[in-house]
Amino acid sequence: MSEVRFVVKIDVANPDDLLEAAQERGYEGAADDIAEIVDVVVINAEKAPVDTGFEIVSSAVTKGADEKAYEIDFHLRITDETAFITEARRRYFACWGDDHWLPDGLSEAGYEILVASNGNPDSPVDIGFEITGTTYYADLPLSPAVIEAFSDDLNASAVPGM
Repeated sequence: MSEVRFVVKIDVANPDDLLEAAQERGYEGAADDIAEIVDVVVINAEKAPVDTGFEIVSSAVTKGADEKAYEIDFHLRITDETAFITEARRRYFACWGDDHWLPDGLSEAGYEILVASNGNPDSPVDIGFEITGTTYYADLPLSPAVIEAFSDDLNASAVPGM
C-alpha cells in the first residue's frame, strides 16, 4: 500500500458562512473555534468511502501565519490505486466536465477527491473560504499499470457511465 501526504492552505474569508456550512453538517461547537469548523467543513470521513481505494490515515487543521490563514494536512493510504484514480477522475469530471484528465501523482488525485473537485457540495467561496495553495509531500507517481489502464480511455470518455 502506498501513502501520500499533502497540505492545503486556505484563507477564511467569511467565518459566518463557514459556520453556517458547518452547522448544516451537524456542528454544534463554538462559533469562534475556526480550526474545528474547518475540520467539519473540509475534512469529512464520508468523503473517503472504503470502496474508492483509499482511507484517510490522519488529517489536521492548524492556524496559519495570519488571522485568516489555516493549513489542512492530509495523510492518505492508497489501498487500490486503480479504484482511487477512477474516483478522482469521476469527481474531476463531475466538477469540471473533463473526462480526459489524469492526475500527475497520487497526492493530486487525493486533493481532487477531498478538496478541489466536488470535495464539498458547495464552492469554497460560497461557504466562506478560499484555497490559496497546495503542497504535495511524499508524492508518488501513478504506477505504469494504472497509466496503461487509463491510456486508451484518455481519447474517449474515461469515466465509467459517462
